[in-house]
Amino acid sequence: MILRVDYPIELHKNYSLGEEMLESILKGSLDKSAMKEIWGDSIYPKIENALLSSLTLDGATEYNLRRVEKIATPLFDSRERLSQNEKYNLIQKKLTPHEPTLPTQEELKPMFNSNSSKIQKILKIGLDSGLKRKNKKSITTHWNRVAGSLSELVDDDSKNFYTFLGESHDFFEDFFPRLSMKNNQPYLLKNEQNFFFNYFPEQFHEPLRALSNYFGMQIAYGKKHSEREGSSFTNKYFGNYLRNVLKSPNLTENMKNSGEHLMRILDFMGPKEIIDPETLRMLAYNLYNQNLEKYSIEKSPLIYLIKVVDRSDNNLDGDSGHIFRISNLNKTNRIIRHGKNVVIGHKSKYSDIKSTAQTKEIEKYDSEINLLENCLNELEYETVRSAKNMIIEDMFKETLPTEYVGQFAEKINQLISIFYETSP
Repeated sequence: MILRVDYPIELHKNYSLGEEMLESILKGSLDKSAMKEIWGDSIYPKIENALLSSLTLDGATEYNLRRVEKIATPLFDSRERLSQNEKYNLIQKKLTPHEPTLPTQEELKPMFNSNSSKIQKILKIGLDSGLKRKNKKSITTHWNRVAGSLSELVDDDSKNFYTFLGESHDFFEDFFPRLSMKNNQPYLLKNEQNFFFNYFPEQFHEPLRALSNYFGMQIAYGKKHSEREGSSFTNKYFGNYLRNVLKSPNLTENMKNSGEHLMRILDFMGPKEIIDPETLRMLAYNLYNQNLEKYSIEKSPLIYLIKVVDRSDNNLDGDSGHIFRISNLNKTNRIIRHGKNVVIGHKSKYSDIKSTAQTKEIEKYDSEINLLENCLNELEYETVRSAKNMIIEDMFKETLPTEYVGQFAEKINQLISIFYETSP
């Protein structure tokens, strides 16, 4: 099990020089002495000119640079404890091999108790699908790591609830469209409802909907159906489809509001206009994050903790190309931003209930808010660290610097929101 991200670049003899160089770039002024030392007297002027023409850092100052001091390491600590957890490791060892095997209900029971049969059913579908993560392991290994980390982070009285959500958090979004398409079913509300009752106990329905990028899933689902029917993915086609989705009695109030927001955007477009699915997907992803933030403030900070643990695990999931890494870091940054809003929202609620709540309730609530806040701090620290090291790695590439300086500058531009508290 991976416990920590290690960056070989941090052992480079000139790493501190690379840090100075990056900081000078982000402050809007290039450190010429550092440039000379890194790239040499003859080449650095070309690098300087290329950077000045490629970077979009107008107005950058040292005052809005993001500086994160790590307060605690609850995510790392939970993974370290998990590596010593025999009950968890017994399950993970069955899921990890190239040809994984399904854990028995008896093996699942110590982690999932009365929900073991439901979890086994979910794991079987995940294993049978053959879907892999970036590290070439079954997607079920990720589900189980998230569940395992939550079992180490959350107190005993709510451990079973959040462990189940951790194991099943991706299942609706990933497998409802897949299983429906496999059975050649159109989108029907009764199919969606049957899916939930088939795989999840009722107390998990609402939080699992909130944890799913529901409208992103519907966009992908609607697009596939339009292709099967030979229809264009127009405003009219998706609008009719979305109206059907919004009839679901199971949608939370926040989800209905998100769907109606999508409908208002469609109303600005002509009925025959072809929709760009990527634009819609990005909109749906932003609505999803806002939705989850609101739901977590209404219910519990631990709902959002599931997303934080999920994202932390994604960041440990093996090496990938720089495009995927940049996208992953920017997604993480959005989650951090929304997570901070959840903390602020709960601190406001906390001050309202403090005068009437029992001491035990106050201690529990305070503990949950602090746990989310510390996990967000650790995730933010590692996100900034990862982005910084990606840039410093490029500084010390063996190839001629002028050959990659454009890509080097573009990476900095793409990571602006991570390097700054407020983008310049």
